[in-house]
Amino acid sequence: MPARGYLGRPRAVFAGLWAVCIMTGGCMVGPNYARPAVEQPAHFKSQADSEAAPDIAREWWQLYGDPELDRLIATATASNQTLRQAVARVDEVQAAREPILSWRTAKARKPVS
Repeated sequence: MPARGYLGRPRAVFAGLWAVCIMTGGCMVGPNYARPAVEQPAHFKSQADSEAAPDIAREWWQLYGDPELDRLIATATASNQTLRQAVARVDEVQAAREPILSWRTAKARKPVS
């Protein structure tokens, strides 16, 4: 007598294949399908006709007039590192690493990537 799970597997596979066939058949388009014509507007409402967009202010957050936002931006700017500062810190840490001096130094040393 076959195990109960054995009979369920072919049925599940057949049901899955049947479902895939039905779904892909629903996506087909007939042989005489014609794509409908779509009118393209001459210009969009949000698009400027000839003028270039104005530049965004460097301190754009001040346009909101929120002192809390001004304080948060000032704090973030003061504590943020520039790329040069970050590279200098990495160089400083790498220079501070001292090689281990022992008779096995040549074998134990691995290249630093």
